[in-house]
Amino acid sequence: MGASGPTRRWAAFLGAVAIVWAMAVPPAVAAARGYRTEDHMIDVVDGPAGDQHVAIDATLYIPSGVDAAHPVPAIIGAHGFGQDKHALAGEAAFLARRGYVVLLYSARGFGNSTSKIGLDSPDYEVKDVRQLVDWLGGRPEVRRDAAGSLVGMFGESYGGGMALMAAAYDPRIRVIVPIVTWNSLVRSFLPNDVSPPQPGVFKQAWASVFLGGLSGLSPGSLRSGMPLVPSPCPAFVDAVCAAYVATAEAGQAPPEALALMAASSPSSVMSRIKVPTLLVQGESDTLFDLSEAAASQAAIAANGAPVKTVWIPGGHSALPALNAGSTAQRIQSLAGAWFDRWLKADASVNTGPAFEWYDAATKRYVAGATPAGGASRTLFLSSDGRLTDQAQSARPGVLPFMNPAGGQPAALSQDPTGGFFSGLPPLDIPGQNAFFETAPLPRAVEVVGSPHLRLRLSSSTSELVAFVKVEDIATDATVTLPGGLVGAIRLTGLTPGVPKDVDVTVPALAHLFKAGDRIRLVLAATDSAYANQRTAAIYGITLDPAAGLALSLPTAAVPVGGGHVTAFAVVAAVVLAGAAVLVLTRRRSPAVPVGAVVGAAGADAVTISGLSKRFRGGLVAVDDLSLSIGAGQVFGLLGPNGAGKTTTIRMLLGLVYPTAGSAAIFGETMRPGHPVLSRVGTLVEGPRFVPHLSGIDNLRLYWRAGGQPLSEAHMEEALAVAELGDAVNRPVRTYSHGMRQRLGIAQALLGRPELLILDEPTNGLDPQQMYEMRQLWWRPVRWPSSWGPRRPSTSRSTTPRPPRGRSALSPAPAG
Repeated sequence: MGASGPTRRWAAFLGAVAIVWAMAVPPAVAAARGYRTEDHMIDVVDGPAGDQHVAIDATLYIPSGVDAAHPVPAIIGAHGFGQDKHALAGEAAFLARRGYVVLLYSARGFGNSTSKIGLDSPDYEVKDVRQLVDWLGGRPEVRRDAAGSLVGMFGESYGGGMALMAAAYDPRIRVIVPIVTWNSLVRSFLPNDVSPPQPGVFKQAWASVFLGGLSGLSPGSLRSGMPLVPSPCPAFVDAVCAAYVATAEAGQAPPEALALMAASSPSSVMSRIKVPTLLVQGESDTLFDLSEAAASQAAIAANGAPVKTVWIPGGHSALPALNAGSTAQRIQSLAGAWFDRWLKADASVNTGPAFEWYDAATKRYVAGATPAGGASRTLFLSSDGRLTDQAQSARPGVLPFMNPAGGQPAALSQDPTGGFFSGLPPLDIPGQNAFFETAPLPRAVEVVGSPHLRLRLSSSTSELVAFVKVEDIATDATVTLPGGLVGAIRLTGLTPGVPKDVDVTVPALAHLFKAGDRIRLVLAATDSAYANQRTAAIYGITLDPAAGLALSLPTAAVPVGGGHVTAFAVVAAVVLAGAAVLVLTRRRSPAVPVGAVVGAAGADAVTISGLSKRFRGGLVAVDDLSLSIGAGQVFGLLGPNGAGKTTTIRMLLGLVYPTAGSAAIFGETMRPGHPVLSRVGTLVEGPRFVPHLSGIDNLRLYWRAGGQPLSEAHMEEALAVAELGDAVNRPVRTYSHGMRQRLGIAQALLGRPELLILDEPTNGLDPQQMYEMRQLWWRPVRWPSSWGPRRPSTSRSTTPRPPRGRSALSPAPAG
């Protein structure tokens, strides 16, 4: 169950909505896939006064053989922010085949559901879910016991918060699986990692991703009559918008904003959550870090309920790792077992240990006690910039650093918008920080949990805002900020020039510092992801080893010789498309462990069945298209402009929802952000590169932006196919158009994709360049032998415009 990112939807569709409607899947189709579906619009009433009518768009998945005489438990699925019910279709199918009725729904303000976003509010979304439970109680397929219907719930990110909130407010929800979500919105968006906790520094970059501009607009919200009046955040209810604007403008949250965030936080109602809970959290998540799951775990365990926590690779700030096939499959397996054990009450199911984390040393999941109970390593801060484990060798002193007027320029730790800066290493501004480093480590150190730091800080003003980072300096001087994680400090009421002792709990991390690396502690005055202090100030850190001023790192044992065997089942199927493929070109995953490959074994590379797309006004772009593309084939979509090629490709990649039919890659029915896309490479028409960088540096920057090690890019093999020679070392601005296309092909081949989709690779080339580009693909000898056999079986041809806007797709004779 891959987590979701903050996808923005721009809606431009107006239409009428019926209060209740249903559309059933034909019985033959249902029998073939093991379940049938029904689409419904469910009328609910919410709002503070209980007078707002909302139409909730939902789909019910019913396993084959389930009826009134053979009922089964039900599970509600809640999507992430910016998505809708379709985002969880793969998870619903998995659970339906496992024997559960599954209800997916689009939350208010998303997808085709009406009204505005209330941010998982008890007055809005919580009331909606309670009425969905009511609705499930009326379905004969749902099993009941003496206490009522057997209902569980899972959710991702925004939906995960909803699962926790719903369990607190509705005891009929028996089991929950919240995935990469929050415990406290106050702490998540206004972190202050000092003790005792208090509202801190506004996480402005992340907040603007969700609430800034027209983010979140949906067709349903427009249909519900949203007035066309200028608003900073028109997709949200007025109270949420007002709270965001006030906080963003001031850089601090007013009391009413804090109250609103607290009301939508499970932390405010944790004492009510007494049901079995599986918490899944990402190790690289600067939005909802591991500490959020730790807080939920501690509270639910204190209530006496069974609880399990799993740390997984990736997170909101590392979506490629989170969506990787092995991770998504792992979450599905864990959730399935959890529901089997606690919702079906199958005592024979083993759900494993109470805590698991992804170990970077072995690339495996490790079971153990919670990080709080592990060993630790203490490092003392010295005024000469050293971090040392010998207190007697640390030197006392005072190190100053400054906060600039206006809080700019600011240090760079992470770019949650996914923009250009997201691929850059951390950057600290000279004079704005104090840092301390260890000597090269004689042996590897694995940190698992929350580092603790005791500091003595002062300011030339009555306030201080600072940021704490624990960085990894590799032997080649590469700087890594594990997980992109930053601790925030906000101190008020200081006496200028008078030091104050503070205890800081840095967000939890799981990171391996290799032998030879150095651990660096940075205390910075600014961070570009936050609302920095705008008043110019001089800060000071007083160093006194005798006072216990030190960094404590929770550590885990590192296995000797721990390795990881990986394998690729390279299919080498290539789709030649004369249609635009605009996104998903950066979804690369780490090598997938044997036995954890996404996709049905032996499935065709591409399967399209009865695919149709009808747009507003009656335009039929694709009409009842069916085809399959097997391993080793080269396939072409042929047709004039407007024939529907682009629409077909968009549906294949999950960018456009079909009106009818389905599209699958490696046996996986497509949806936005599906993990199987990590096995696909694409070449976008007119590939974009940084002109002043060399070709090879552009490829390195592109790959690093996905958060993956360069060793997994297989760059030499990709460059061998592209045949750029020594030109890869020249600035891209000196390249011809044909050379840029070749570099684009190399970029698409990074990571050894199993399926390649090319978007008019000869577009804009002269005849000679077109010939050379075609030769690149039609000479099998050029395909790297390590990728397995390549058997091209088609050539190019032209086809007249098909009737009714239908695309013509046909393999041509071998050439």
